[in-house]
Amino acid sequence: MKDVLETMWRNQGILFFRLVFLFSSFLLPLWLMADTVEIWNPASERGFQEISGEILEVNRDTLEIRVEKKKRKYPYSKVRKILWEKSPQWLMGDEAFEKMEYANALECYRQELPREEKSWKQVALTVEMIRCLTRLGENPQALEMALQLLRREPLLTDEHYAVLPFLWKPNIADTASEAVAIRWMKQNPQPNEILLCASYLLSSSRRNEMVAYLQSLSQEKEVRLASLAKAQLWRTEMVEMTVAKAQRWEEEMALIPEPLRGGSFFLLGEAWFQCGEWNRAALAYLRMFLLYPDTAYRLQDALPKTATALEKSGHPEESSLLQRVREKFP
Repeated sequence: MKDVLETMWRNQGILFFRLVFLFSSFLLPLWLMADTVEIWNPASERGFQEISGEILEVNRDTLEIRVEKKKRKYPYSKVRKILWEKSPQWLMGDEAFEKMEYANALECYRQELPREEKSWKQVALTVEMIRCLTRLGENPQALEMALQLLRREPLLTDEHYAVLPFLWKPNIADTASEAVAIRWMKQNPQPNEILLCASYLLSSSRRNEMVAYLQSLSQEKEVRLASLAKAQLWRTEMVEMTVAKAQRWEEEMALIPEPLRGGSFFLLGEAWFQCGEWNRAALAYLRMFLLYPDTAYRLQDALPKTATALEKSGHPEESSLLQRVREKFP
C-alpha cells in the first residue's frame, strides 16, 4: 500500500510540474507580446531606461505608450530603440530580406499588412515593402507606395523617411516613375509629397516649375523639409562646380537630420569628384555607401567613381572598404 501511495504522490508531483510548465508556456507569449521602448536617460547606469507596455503611436515628434492603463508620451528624439513581438509572417519577411530574397520578403510583408491593426506597425510594414520594391527595381511602384504613405502619415520618423525613394541623380527619371510624379502633382499634393515628386521631375521639361517649388520648400520652418529641398536644388548647380560651392554644400549638409544625409553625401561626392578633390570625394561616397544603404542601393553606379577617387587619392589600401561595399550590392 505504501508503494502505491508513493507512486501516486510521484505521479501527482509530475502532473503538478507539467501543469506549471504548460501554464508558464501559455503566459510566456503574453509577456513577449508587451512592447518595449528604450528611452535615453543620462541618470541611468546604462544611459537609458526600458519601459514596457502597449505602444499606441509613433511618429517624428512623439511616442505614446500605455503602461498599466495609463498613457505616457515621450519626445521621439529621446527614443533609443523600439522592440516588439513580430508575427511569424513578419519574421519570415525579415529573414528573406537578409538573404536578399526581396520578392519573397515583399510577399510576406504584403500578406502581413492587413493583419496588423496598429497604425504604427502598418507604417513599419509599408516601409519594408518600399525597401523591397526599390531593391527589385520596381521604381514606379515604390514611388506610388511612398506617396500614399506620406499622404497618410506625413510625420514619418527620420528612419522611415530615409527609405523613401528620392531621386538624387542629375539625369532624367524613368518614364513610368515620371508619370506617377506628374499624376500625383495634380492631386493637391502636400509639402512632403511635392518634395518627393520634385526629385523625379527636376530634370524633366517641368524643371523651372520644380525649381520654384523647391525654392519655396527650402524656406519652410520645418528643418527636415527645408534642408532636403535645398539639397535637391544642388542638382541644378552641378554644371559649374567650384571648391567654394562644394564647401558651402558641406556646411549646409549639417542642417539635414543625420539619418537623411545619404543623398547629400552622394551629391557632395560628385561635387568633390568634379573639383579633383579625390580624398574628399572618396570619403563622401564611402559614407553614403556604408552608412546609408537604402539611398546607396539606388546609386550603385557611383561605385566606379569611388574606386577612381580612392586610387587617385593615393589610398589603394582602402580597397577593402570598397570590397565591403560591393558585397552589399551584388
